[in-house]
Amino acid sequence: MASTRSTLGLAVSCAVLVAGVGCNAIFGIGEGHLVADSGAGGTGTGGASSGGADAAAGAGGAATGGAGGGSGGAATGGSTGTGGAPEGGVPTGVPGQVRCGTTTCDLAHQVCCVDSSNGGNPHCSASCDTTVQTSFSCDGKEDCSGQTVCCLPLTQSIAKCQVDCGALGRVLCGKDGDCAPGKYCAPGTGKLASFGVCTTIPKTKNVWCDGAPCDVSAGNVCCYDPKTKTETCVATGSCGSLKVRLACDGPEDCPTDTTRDGGAAACCPTHNALSLFTGTECSTTGCVAPIACSTRSDCAAGDSCCLDSKNYGSTCSPSCFGQTACLTDSDCSTGTCAVATAAVVGSRDGMGVCQ
Repeated sequence: MASTRSTLGLAVSCAVLVAGVGCNAIFGIGEGHLVADSGAGGTGTGGASSGGADAAAGAGGAATGGAGGGSGGAATGGSTGTGGAPEGGVPTGVPGQVRCGTTTCDLAHQVCCVDSSNGGNPHCSASCDTTVQTSFSCDGKEDCSGQTVCCLPLTQSIAKCQVDCGALGRVLCGKDGDCAPGKYCAPGTGKLASFGVCTTIPKTKNVWCDGAPCDVSAGNVCCYDPKTKTETCVATGSCGSLKVRLACDGPEDCPTDTTRDGGAAACCPTHNALSLFTGTECSTTGCVAPIACSTRSDCAAGDSCCLDSKNYGSTCSPSCFGQTACLTDSDCSTGTCAVATAAVVGSRDGMGVCQ
C-alpha cells in the first residue's frame, strides 16, 4: 500500500538546502523514490497484504481425470481456470471455482473431493463419498454470497457456505480479507493441504513481514528495501544500509524488563537525523511515542490502532484522526491494507497502513 502524500515540497526544500547534493544522497534512497507511489501495494498481506491489491494473472490447473473414491461419482475433468498472485502463499480465489490439487473444479457441476485421512487423491467430481472423503463446494468467500463464509465445521466432511463457522470450524480463504481481524490466509495442512485456511497471527515474538509472521525470537528481523519496495524476513538480524529494520510490532515482541512499568521493554520507532522512519527496536529506556499496537485485534472491541504520524508511534482509540495501522484488509473499516512506501517524514515505510 503506497501512501499518496505528496513529497514535492520536501524535494524542493532538499534541493534548496543542499544545492549541488542529490536528495537521494541525503535520504539514503535511489532516484525516483522521493515521490510517493500512487496505489503501489505491498506484497500480499494483508492482504492487502501484509498486502496490496491481488493480481489476477496466474494460470489455473490443467484438466485431469480420476476415479472417485467409494460410492462417490466418477471423477470428471477439472476446468481450466485462472489463479491470482499468491497472498501469504495462497493463490487468490476465483468465484465459481475451487482449487483441487493441481486442477480446478467448476462449481456449476463439480465439487472437489480429497481423502479425509490425509488430503490425498484430490479430484473433481459430481459428488464425493463423504464416509472417506471430504467434499469442498467452495474454497473462499468469493464462492459465497452475502455474509456467509466458506466453512468446514469441526467433525464434518463437507465444506460449504454458511453464516457461522463456530469457534472450532475452519474458514477457507482465497485472501487475507476473507479472515477476521487478527487472522491471515495461510496454506492448510492434512486434508486442507489444497486450500487456504484462516489462521491466527501469532501475538508474541513475531513481526509481520511480506504477508506472513517473521519469528523474532529466533533472531530474525524484517527488512524493507525502499528501492524495490519489498520485505524479507532475514535470520542475521541485520538489514544492511539504506533499509528499514523492523524488530518488533509491539511490546509483546520485546523481552521482559522488570525495571519498567508493566514488566516489558517498549517497542520504539527509530528514525535518522532527517526524521525519516528507519524501523523499530525494543528499548528498555522507553521512547516518546512507543508502538502499542499494529492491528485492530491488539485493541479492545470497537477500537482501531491509530498512528502518530509525527513520532511514528501507535495507540488504540475508538477513532483515528490520522492513519490507521493494519496487518490485513480486515483491520480497515474502509479501503485496503498495504505497506507504506512514501519515503517522506511521517510515513512508516515497511509497515501496514489502511488506505
